[in-house]
Amino acid sequence: MAAAVRAVRNVDPEPIASHYVVIGGRRFPPKQVIGEVTGLDRADFTSHQARRTLMRLGCVAGRRGRGGGEGGRRRRAGDTR
Repeated sequence: MAAAVRAVRNVDPEPIASHYVVIGGRRFPPKQVIGEVTGLDRADFTSHQARRTLMRLGCVAGRRGRGGGEGGRRRRAGDTR
C-alpha cells in the first residue's frame, strides 16, 4: 500500500469512469494506480484486476453512482455484501 501512496503522491487523479480506489484520501481509477506503481501498460490488465489487487492491499474501493454522481457504494477487502 505504501508503494501506491508514493506512486500517486504527485499525480492528479484522472476522471472516474466507473470504479475507483481511495489512496491518500483521493479517488483514483484503479488502472491509473496500478499503471503508476508497476509501469505496466494499462492495456495489459483490466480495471477489475487492478481494483481487486488494490483491495487486497487494503485500499477502499467504490463504484461511481449512476447519474454522474459520486455517491457509489464503497467496499473493503473481504466485504461480501
